[in-house]
Amino acid sequence: MAKTPRAWSDLDRIMMDFIKEARENEPKKKSLRAIEADTGISHSRVDDLFNERSGSPTLKEFVSLSLLFGLDPADTMRLILDRLEKLGVHLATDTVSSGSVPTSPVADGACDAGERAEELLTHADNGVDIDVWADQIKAEESAKTK
Repeated sequence: MAKTPRAWSDLDRIMMDFIKEARENEPKKKSLRAIEADTGISHSRVDDLFNERSGSPTLKEFVSLSLLFGLDPADTMRLILDRLEKLGVHLATDTVSSGSVPTSPVADGACDAGERAEELLTHADNGVDIDVWADQIKAEESAKTK
């Protein structure tokens, strides 16, 4: 059964635009096979990424290609988000409005990254408190051994 590739978003396209531009600005443009040798990403996959075919880039591919072409991935992502905002695409508010992350000071960026990560993880596990869950498992195991 064939997998359905991840759809390309505006974020993905702009991400690859930055990487393509960095590749074009190199004194000697790297071949697809040279990119494969340097990153471990197959030359056919690199070609698909540069031509926006098949699935969208993964985070690992983005970071690997950014570093290869001398881009700082974090700085590049900030530039990408700025460009998206200028285009009217607001990822944080789009995510919140879709209902995947509730509106809160954390989701609105009013709290630090640690608090934001904690809230995202809370919602990622559907509100299951891992400590409570672990205590329940321990209690069940204890009851079984008695």
